[in-house]
Amino acid sequence: MAKRLSLAEITIKKALSKIYQRFGVKNKTELLAKLTKK
Repeated sequence: MAKRLSLAEITIKKALSKIYQRFGVKNKTELLAKLTKK
């Protein structure tokens, strides 16, 4: 993903970390479960 967007890998990791914190999850799986839960 980082190469495709011409961003450093650490930039992507930091952005994902902030998103996870905002939603109160630890990883992509938990985030998807939370977002798809109705």
